[in-house]
Amino acid sequence: GNIAIRDPATASQFLGFYHNRNVLKASIDKTGNNLTFENVDSGIIDYKIGGSSRVSIGSTGKIFFGTDDNTYFYRPGADTLAFVTAGTERLRIRSDGHIGIGTDVVNKLVSIKAVHPFLRLEASDTSDKRLDFQVSSAGIATISAEQSSQQLSFKTTSGEVRILSDGKVGIGTDNPGAPLHI
Repeated sequence: GNIAIRDPATASQFLGFYHNRNVLKASIDKTGNNLTFENVDSGIIDYKIGGSSRVSIGSTGKIFFGTDDNTYFYRPGADTLAFVTAGTERLRIRSDGHIGIGTDVVNKLVSIKAVHPFLRLEASDTSDKRLDFQVSSAGIATISAEQSSQQLSFKTTSGEVRILSDGKVGIGTDNPGAPLHI
């Protein structure tokens, strides 16, 4: 292969490596603050360890891993990151911190879009404490606490509504003794 070095008096200095017409150009700008690598022919730069491609940067700025070019993250707009798996965008983080899961239209702090959206909050210990939010295919929204204690509580600073596993509802009490206990 050939090696070429541009005159340092120009706007940038570069070192070019040529092999069978493939060109890898490494350049440093005049300030010496920016180092750029560019694959002039394919537009893809691979960072390899032990001969295997670990991370690649495509010509559109997509960063992908190994040879899996349909799983990557990229910047779809200023100050925005998107994560793609199996060729479909799964997660987007906007500059204001809003997060979209399954959608690139993020109108709330967290927006989730799916055929049957389901969100679970679950304790990290070995217990089965959890709270589920879901919307069924019939459009029924459900909040459930299907766990060993099977109780659901709605609290404010001045009171509580509790629903027990047997269907008893207590308002102002955490141990209702009748179907409706006030």
